[in-house]
Amino acid sequence: MYKPGEYGFHHIGLLIHDVTAEVKRFNDEGYETACTLWGGDYVAYMDCRKDMGCYVELHGDAPIIRNLFDGWKQQHEEWDGVSDLIREAG
Repeated sequence: MYKPGEYGFHHIGLLIHDVTAEVKRFNDEGYETACTLWGGDYVAYMDCRKDMGCYVELHGDAPIIRNLFDGWKQQHEEWDGVSDLIREAG
Protein backbone atom coordinates (compact mmCIF):
# COMPACT_ATOMS: atom_id res chain seq x y z
CA MET A 1 0.00 0.00 0.00
CA TYR A 2 2.90 2.33 0.78
CA LYS A 3 6.49 2.32 -0.43
CA PRO A 4 9.30 1.77 2.10
CA GLY A 5 9.70 4.91 4.18
CA GLU A 6 6.18 6.17 3.39
CA TYR A 7 3.44 6.38 5.97
CA GLY A 8 -0.30 6.67 5.74
CA PHE A 9 -3.73 5.74 6.90
CA HIS A 10 -4.48 2.00 6.64
CA HIS A 11 -8.13 1.43 7.62
CA ILE A 12 -11.31 2.59 9.26
CA GLY A 13 -12.88 0.06 11.63
CA LEU A 14 -16.62 -0.35 12.01
CA LEU A 15 -18.53 -2.58 14.42
CA ILE A 16 -21.24 -4.35 12.45
CA HIS A 17 -24.01 -6.62 13.71
CA ASP A 18 -24.31 -8.64 10.47
CA VAL A 19 -20.86 -8.71 8.87
CA THR A 20 -21.87 -11.19 6.16
CA ALA A 21 -24.66 -8.91 4.92
CA GLU A 22 -22.39 -5.86 5.02
CA VAL A 23 -19.66 -7.67 3.06
CA LYS A 24 -22.27 -8.50 0.42
CA ARG A 25 -23.36 -4.86 0.31
CA PHE A 26 -19.75 -3.70 -0.20
CA ASN A 27 -19.17 -6.39 -2.86
CA ASP A 28 -22.37 -5.39 -4.66
CA GLU A 29 -21.04 -1.81 -4.77
CA GLY A 30 -17.82 -3.02 -6.42
CA TYR A 31 -15.46 -3.31 -3.44
CA GLU A 32 -13.41 -6.50 -3.19
CA THR A 33 -12.96 -8.41 0.03
CA ALA A 34 -9.23 -8.14 0.76
CA CYS A 35 -9.30 -10.77 3.53
CA THR A 36 -11.41 -12.30 6.26
CA LEU A 37 -10.36 -13.51 9.68
CA TRP A 38 -11.54 -14.30 13.17
CA GLY A 39 -10.67 -11.80 15.88
CA GLY A 40 -13.15 -12.47 18.66
CA ASP A 41 -15.81 -12.31 15.96
CA TYR A 42 -15.97 -12.37 12.15
CA VAL A 43 -13.83 -9.66 10.51
CA ALA A 44 -13.58 -8.62 6.85
CA TYR A 45 -11.30 -6.05 5.28
CA MET A 46 -12.85 -4.37 2.27
CA ASP A 47 -10.56 -2.77 -0.32
CA CYS A 48 -11.90 0.77 -0.67
CA ARG A 49 -8.57 2.35 -1.64
CA LYS A 50 -9.81 3.42 -5.07
CA ASP A 51 -12.37 5.78 -3.51
CA MET A 52 -11.18 6.35 0.07
CA GLY A 53 -7.45 5.65 0.00
CA CYS A 54 -7.82 3.00 2.69
CA TYR A 55 -9.43 -0.28 3.67
CA VAL A 56 -12.65 -0.58 5.67
CA GLU A 57 -12.60 -3.13 8.48
CA LEU A 58 -16.02 -4.65 9.12
CA HIS A 59 -15.88 -6.23 12.55
CA GLY A 60 -18.58 -8.22 14.30
CA ASP A 61 -19.82 -6.67 17.53
CA ALA A 62 -19.54 -9.59 19.96
CA PRO A 63 -19.40 -8.47 23.63
CA ILE A 64 -15.64 -9.10 23.91
CA ILE A 65 -15.04 -6.84 20.90
CA ARG A 66 -17.53 -4.21 22.06
CA ASN A 67 -15.64 -4.03 25.38
CA LEU A 68 -12.31 -3.62 23.56
CA PHE A 69 -13.65 -0.80 21.36
CA ASP A 70 -15.32 0.85 24.38
CA GLY A 71 -11.92 0.87 26.12
CA TRP A 72 -10.30 2.55 23.11
CA LYS A 73 -13.12 5.09 23.01
CA GLN A 74 -12.61 5.89 26.69
CA GLN A 75 -8.85 6.34 26.16
CA HIS A 76 -9.63 8.69 23.27
CA GLU A 77 -12.03 10.74 25.37
CA GLU A 78 -9.54 10.97 28.26
CA TRP A 79 -6.52 11.97 26.14
CA ASP A 80 -5.23 15.33 27.26
CA GLY A 81 -4.14 16.43 23.78
CA VAL A 82 -0.55 16.83 24.96
CA SER A 83 0.81 13.46 26.09
CA ASP A 84 2.11 10.91 23.62
CA LEU A 85 -0.72 9.90 21.30
CA ILE A 86 0.79 6.47 20.65
CA ARG A 87 0.64 4.38 23.82
CA GLU A 88 1.08 0.73 24.66
CA ALA A 89 -2.14 -1.22 25.05
CA GLY A 90 -2.90 -2.86 28.35
